Amino acid sequence: MESIRPRCVIVTNDQEIELKFLIDNKEIDALRQYLDARAKPLDPLQLDNTYFDTPDEVLSEERIGLRIRRWNDQCEQTIKLAGVQQGAMSQRPEYNQPCDSDVPDLTKFPEDIFGDHLDPVAITAQLVPMFQVAFLRERWLCDAEGTLIEVALDQGRIIAGEREEPVCELELELIDGDVSEIERLVSDLEPHVALTPGTLSKAQRGFALRDKAKS
Repeated sequence: MESIRPRCVIVTNDQEIELKFLIDNKEIDALRQYLDARAKPLDPLQLDNTYFDTPDEVLSEERIGLRIRRWNDQCEQTIKLAGVQQGAMSQRPEYNQPCDSDVPDLTKFPEDIFGDHLDPVAITAQLVPMFQVAFLRERWLCDAEGTLIEVALDQGRIIAGEREEPVCELELELIDGDVSEIERLVSDLEPHVALTPGTLSKAQRGFALRDKAKS
């Protein structure tokens, strides 16, 4: 299982199902001890994300998130569409494609993502970087009754212009199996580590920080 990617398998369309929590730095040692004893540690990853949109933020208006992610010697472009958010849990369509450019190419994604009113060729020509998110991801793989869950501790920075803010998050993502096992794992973890539900994605936080940088 060492080949598991940073988030989810490269496929044309995947429903990303995850729970996100904010975690205090003081809780990290307890978290590591708990997970090291109950899950398989995976190699940590340094992830560098750049988020893109047009200058008038056409994609944001359509609730489409677009990024390029780099780690090790690999690179991919990702689109995330609007989904369902219930407390700490989110479920949304996610599309991933290999990337060998500094700017995403929307024509590499399925056309039906954009509907009839968005032109992938025209939007690609207008894309500019919005902000960056760089963080170290520590990872563990949990096998809960045959359900595979990746647990990730992310620590880093969101950078928009001259503004920055820290990232310290815990994410639990369903790789395969029963989604209820994620909630069970959280229930087992909560007596050991204080967790605060995270209702905003890194992309949402990045755009909010960018708005502050512009004001």
